[in-house]
Amino acid sequence: MSRLAFDIVVETNSYLRERNELLTDVSVRLRRKEAGMPESHVRDRSPVHDDMPPEVLRYVQAFESEAMRNALEDDVSRARRQGTPWSEIIEIMSHSMGDEDDL
Repeated sequence: MSRLAFDIVVETNSYLRERNELLTDVSVRLRRKEAGMPESHVRDRSPVHDDMPPEVLRYVQAFESEAMRNALEDDVSRARRQGTPWSEIIEIMSHSMGDEDDL
């Protein structure tokens, strides 16, 4: 598979995940309203993937566990808020994932 095709698949996957989360939230809110329950608040989902380089996204999506992916996304988001550059995040992730020869 070419690099361009892979990038398109990753981008499409990311978009579909975001849409699925949005639709799930809307569905839950509608079911709560139909059951006479108070409306739940829409969760604030800051778009972590918007400026995430493909290398980081690949490392995050390599985990099968959704909990692990969410924890890693939180760690990446926290590091970015603290001013850590993407190059350093990529270096740390590639080292911890055992990809030292890719550097």
